[in-house]
Amino acid sequence: MSETQDTQPSAEEIQQVMAELEAYKQRIVDDALSMAKKVKIPKQAALEKLKTNPEIIKIEAALQQLQTQLSAGAPLRETKLNEKVKELILKARIVSFASWESSQPPEYIQIFQQADDEGRYLTDSDLEQIQSPFTDTAKFLRDNAPEIVAEARTEVLKQYPHITEPGGDLYPPERAEACWRDFWHFLRCITYGVTGENPEFTSEEGLKHMELLYQELGVPLKAMVLGLECLKTASLKRLPQQQDSLSPYFDHLIGKLKSFK
Repeated sequence: MSETQDTQPSAEEIQQVMAELEAYKQRIVDDALSMAKKVKIPKQAALEKLKTNPEIIKIEAALQQLQTQLSAGAPLRETKLNEKVKELILKARIVSFASWESSQPPEYIQIFQQADDEGRYLTDSDLEQIQSPFTDTAKFLRDNAPEIVAEARTEVLKQYPHITEPGGDLYPPERAEACWRDFWHFLRCITYGVTGENPEFTSEEGLKHMELLYQELGVPLKAMVLGLECLKTASLKRLPQQQDSLSPYFDHLIGKLKSFK
């Protein structure tokens, strides 16, 4: 048997990992508040943005899972999580703007990068500066994201009715909420591609780390792919005149997720 199978982490070891994650999360918060102060963004506004920061969301999901294992006194499901999770959380990024330099001016790329770093959709101000022909489409998807995500979630639960129940892949509730948030981020990243007119908007390296992170967390891939397909259906039925132009952006990310193992 392997060392991972023979040796289960102690409560002290789990607590140590949680402490390290909390410290890492605090560094992200401190850095964001320091930057906000420099550019004269109100502290409360910066804190609100941090609520949707993808790195913090993933850290909190990992902390919730570890706390559940600790409280139950059960063995940690993913023992390798101890060593890998901090690095994977940092590197699991869907989008890369490195290849956009030939099609977008530096000031536009900076706007996209800042929005992605903050884990948010492009604001009206961002879109006005970028002056994309798809500004209205990006705004529509952004403004209707809660409804679109809710529809995708409902469809996933219809096809996997026991997935959030005890023993299911999205139990306890914190695991399910983390996956629903991923739906929100999938759509967010698609709006970047749409705004930048770049259907191949993803980062190969970032997605590889996302695949490894999903493996570590035991994320049910079939349900996630279904969710992404449902995001496409829910979005396109609201924008029927743009089905042909929008489909490639969804299909690109769907294909990438389907390639995960």
